[in-house]
Amino acid sequence: RHTRSFHVTGVQTCALPISTGTVVERLLREPGVTSVFDTNGRWDLLAQLDADSTTALSELLGRVRQISGITDSETNIHLATLG
Repeated sequence: RHTRSFHVTGVQTCALPISTGTVVERLLREPGVTSVFDTNGRWDLLAQLDADSTTALSELLGRVRQISGITDSETNIHLATLG
């Protein structure tokens, strides 16, 4: 069985109506969430996730989307590093 590591470059979240700090704490408690970044523009936060399979990634995304305070999200998968 071949195992791949999937790196999601972002589950960008709008963290309202509760404080961003609360959402960050909840994200970091999730196994598979490796980093959370403050950002500007459309999204309040960017979370980096690691999963060993598409099934594990799907399950992790489902848990992240259920975190209270996350009102919207967009997922991007890191396909390659170009530089």
